[in-house]
Amino acid sequence: MVIDQLLLGVDYLHSNGLVHRDLKPGNILINKKERSIKIGDFGLSAQINHDIQYGKIGTPSYIAPELI
Repeated sequence: MVIDQLLLGVDYLHSNGLVHRDLKPGNILINKKERSIKIGDFGLSAQINHDIQYGKIGTPSYIAPELI
């Protein structure tokens, strides 16, 4: 259930032209009573094809590997 909601949230962000760039367990807020999640900490987010800076951005242990 958490993964389904997380993927729906990321899909929503992408469909609205946003990327999070620091998605990690600490930025996923879980409400156990309502059985729901929220994605938090948009400090490193960016608009797709607008202000994305390339390079290593985000929490080092959660950054995707670079393409060679």
